[in-house]
Amino acid sequence: MGVGSFDFPRHLSAASVGAVAYGSAWSEVIRRTVPTISLVGMDGDELAKAFDIFNSWSKATDPDSVELTFAFRKRGGYVLAISVEPLRLTQRTLGFDRTHRTMLAGATWFKPMDSTHALLLKFREHCSAPIAPFLFEGVRFPGLLKGLRSSPVPTDLVPIPGLQPLLKFEVQFVDEDQARPETIAWMALNWDSLKVTKLPDRAKPEPKDITRQRVKTLRCHFPVTLERLRRGSIMTDLASELVTQGILEWQIEQAVCNLVLSREISQGLHYGGLNDRKTEEAILQAIRSRHEIADGETLPQFTLNDVRTQILADGNALLRYLERPSAEELGSLQSNLRSASALEDSTALAGVSPMEPAE
Repeated sequence: MGVGSFDFPRHLSAASVGAVAYGSAWSEVIRRTVPTISLVGMDGDELAKAFDIFNSWSKATDPDSVELTFAFRKRGGYVLAISVEPLRLTQRTLGFDRTHRTMLAGATWFKPMDSTHALLLKFREHCSAPIAPFLFEGVRFPGLLKGLRSSPVPTDLVPIPGLQPLLKFEVQFVDEDQARPETIAWMALNWDSLKVTKLPDRAKPEPKDITRQRVKTLRCHFPVTLERLRRGSIMTDLASELVTQGILEWQIEQAVCNLVLSREISQGLHYGGLNDRKTEEAILQAIRSRHEIADGETLPQFTLNDVRTQILADGNALLRYLERPSAEELGSLQSNLRSASALEDSTALAGVSPMEPAE
């Protein structure tokens, strides 16, 4: 799980942000005048603290780590949402981890506005260009913001010492009738009616989701092994013996990948020498640290019995994951997988049939 900062909404609220100002300013980075979007608050220190957090994200990835979303209401006005951008949060917190499925958590700050300034519509038009730089910053308004009937004029706005603006290129504009459920824009438009709910119980895994993850994992961690299966005769040789027992190609390719990994980390095949408690930990650690090199070598020679044994082990692992009865031999394994709708699967060797080695 990658967890973003939950502090910036507190600072923005403490800053009493009551307006958004639009204008233009010189960007020294790209040496040109660009549009500006400015949060207008009464407490400059708190606003500066929020931008300190934004700039820390920017230094770790880039300024578009701060996600801005303008959700326009049909009745007029809009809601500004400020949140952490998910892909960049993943990069900052989890790096380039290829093994685990990512879960993200972060805060979002919403600010409703009763009217839409003409300059905001002009800014939206500016951002429709393929490359549209702008500055995102904060300024202080010393007057009373609450109950303000009109936007503060530029001469009333005071720069905040030490606050570094962000040169951004990404912003989202979403009209109410285009806001998809559960998106940031949808939440912005419904922020005043959102309720904190209990996390749902973990849903039972769907076979199609397992298929997608299996193919992704094999292609990510075993690209050279898969290519050797494509180009060599081992897949054809194994399939000619195993198809008569109802074994499918995806089961063979997964078994071979497991056998290759097993030889690397254990005292033989089928993860021999590893007890149950340490097997999963050892496999995860090995997967995270390994990389394959096309060094001209060929696949290790595995016997037909080696592959059969591994297919049975792989299949039973899948049945346990699906909370289904395990099997003691391949015939009952295939029957149990079929009853769980988990037998028909995609091959990671898509594109070139593993039954027909590439020339």
